[in-house]
Formats: sequence, structure tokens, C-alpha cells
Amino acid sequence: MRPLRSARARFETVVCLAALLGAAGPAGAGEGEVEEDRAPTFFEAFTEGSFTVDLRYRFEFVDDAGFDKDAEASTLRNAFSFETAAYRGFFGGFVLENVTAIGSDTLYDNRGAGRLSNGVTDRPGVADPALTEVDRAYIGYRGPLGLELRAGRIDYTLDNQRFVGIAPWRQSYRSYDAFSAALGRPGGWRARYAYLDRVNYNNGSRPALEGHLFQVSRASGVGEFSAYAYLLDWGAEDRAALSSGTFGARLQGSRTLRGTDVLYLAEYARQVDHGDDPGEFSLDYAHAVLGARKGPWTLQVGWELKDGDGTNAVQTPLGTNHGKNGFADRLVVTPPDGSQDRYVSLRIDRKTWAAYVAYHDFQAARGGADLGREVDLQARYSAARALSLHFKLARYWADTLSQDTTKVMLWATWSLDVL
Repeated sequence: MRPLRSARARFETVVCLAALLGAAGPAGAGEGEVEEDRAPTFFEAFTEGSFTVDLRYRFEFVDDAGFDKDAEASTLRNAFSFETAAYRGFFGGFVLENVTAIGSDTLYDNRGAGRLSNGVTDRPGVADPALTEVDRAYIGYRGPLGLELRAGRIDYTLDNQRFVGIAPWRQSYRSYDAFSAALGRPGGWRARYAYLDRVNYNNGSRPALEGHLFQVSRASGVGEFSAYAYLLDWGAEDRAALSSGTFGARLQGSRTLRGTDVLYLAEYARQVDHGDDPGEFSLDYAHAVLGARKGPWTLQVGWELKDGDGTNAVQTPLGTNHGKNGFADRLVVTPPDGSQDRYVSLRIDRKTWAAYVAYHDFQAARGGADLGREVDLQARYSAARALSLHFKLARYWADTLSQDTTKVMLWATWSLDVL
């Protein structure tokens, strides 16, 4: 047993006892007092809960110059989500998730782990294996001062999900076997902590780790500021090289000047070896964005650095990585020399439709070699209250990284709140 496991158990016990004491509230109400908002009974916590059905069909086409054959993936995701109303501050919920191949599942490498793999090796990968799972199952407590506790299999995201997210682009969402605590309210100071015991990836793999995620954030007139420390120590030997400590700070906000919103983001982090990582490194991460928004139009120019020393590079194994460096996903794993992404994007958002176009220029952080260039297009149309149609196109021109790649993605989503 890991030395921190018993400490974690004691910590969770103390927190739960504190939650129970908080739920008890004052010793009693004075005579004649009128209860303005009657709390739901235990039974009503279930009948007044929320139940949602989500469906997403997607067709993804990949033409990768490294393969003689193209990939054609046709998949359907359906998810059923339920969360109780709060009973004396306590709540619980679950998400059941199913991913099914529509038609042949031999036209793409589904990247499934173990028995979930379809065995295809002569076509590009589309990491959406068929599976049925409990994506989330948790209990929680909400108390005074914005206190929120969760334990079980949970979703967990921080900031823009660059370092910690649920990867919702893939048909099966990522979740964590974890305990999380938060204190504070939006608009002021807020502190968050999570202990991660296992990651449930979209391909069916479930590697163990000892992860500690700390974040403190503060909203002000300048913007949203956050400082963080993410400590990841992977249990499996084949993932030891991903063990790292990431320490950083981030500011994102906007100011209105003559009817135009000026947008800005600045982030810096240092990633170092941690735990059982066999290497020694200390690498920089940086991200800067400047933009303008007027009416439905948003223009942004950005630069992102993931440093590398020729052997190690900044990695984000818990991040929501799709789209962060283009829709073609050529930089989901950072090459040993690191990467720089210089990009410009234009977005228009209307009530029933939206469109987006971006250009990326990738270079190595160490040595400055040209890695490649990419153009991305995206469009959305809200066809009805619960139905929306989407389109993505990515074209990547390789220089020294990967191969020329074209991706076309078409999908439809339907979501309905049953309760």
C-alpha cells in the first residue's frame, strides 16, 4: 500500500465528519419561526433530481500520408446522466456511457486497450473503441462558504483543461477515480484540491497514479487569476517517464475599449521530474493570447510554448489535448525537442450558427526546426432546441514532424433533460 493511502483515508474521514456536522445545522429553530424554503426529503432528493439523455453520432475521415489506406470511423455515443437533488447538503449521481460502431469497425484503428482493440494496424487511428461503462459514479456534499466535496468516479477539469480535463472530443469521456474538495465562491477566492488514484481513459485503459492537484484562483476586475501545482506519479513502469510536477500561474480576462472587448491571456509554468520519473528535467511552458471581440466577431493571435531538451518535453497526459494545437492532433504528444505554436483564429457566433477558422505554424522549441503548418475550419448549426449539427476540417502539411494529414469530421448531437 502506498504511504499516502492511509493518510488520504484519514483525511476523507475527517472531511466527511465535518460535512455531517455542518449538515446538522443549528441546534434548533425558535418557536414561531417559519421555514421559508423547505428542504427536500430523502425520497424527494431522487424524484427532484436531474436526468439527461445525450446522443452524439460522428463520422471521422482521416487521410494520413503514412498509410496506404484511409480511416473511416462511424460511431454513436449515448449517455444517461442522473444526479439527485441535495439532501441536507448531500448528493450523488452517475453517468452510464455506451459507444457503438455503426457499420464496419475494421476501417480504422480504434486504439482500444486490450480486448477493446479491433486489431487494425494498416489504417490511421481514430481513438473511439466500442465500449459500455460507468463513466461516473459519485457522492458529494455542498456546504457553507462554497464548500463542495466529491468522491468516487468523477469528472474533473481545471482552467482551460490544458493540463487537467475530461477530453470530451472523444466519444468516451475521461473520468478519474478520485476525491476532490473545493472552498470559496465564483467571483472571489476559491481553493481546489483533488487526489487522483486512477485515470479512466477513453480507449479503455485505466492506469493507476498518485496525483495531487492544487489550485487557488481569484476573480477580479483585471480577470481570472489562478496559481497551481500538479504532482503526478504514475504507478506503471511504462508510464514512469510521464511523472512530473507542474507549477504555474495563469491570468485571463478582457477590457472594453470603445465598444470592443480586448481579450488577453498569459500563462507560465515550470514542469520538472517527479516521483518515479527516471529522467531529470526542468522545462518551460508558456501561453500568450491577445484578441478582440466586437459583436459576433472574435479575432485572436496566440503563441504556445512546450519546451524540450532533446530527451524530455513538456507533456500533458491529463489534458484535454484535441484542438489545443490544431484539430489534426499532430502535437498531442510533444516531440523531444518541444514545440512552439504560433496561431491566429477568427470566430463568428450567431444565435443559430457559428463558424471558426485558424492557422497554425509549428516549430521546435529547441533548435527552431519547422515542424509543420495547419489550417482548421469548423462550423455549427443549431437545427432545433436539442439538436445541433457540426463540421470540422483539418489540413496539416508536415515538415519534420509526422506526415501530411487531412481530417474531415461530421457529427450531430442531441441532448434532452428528461427530469
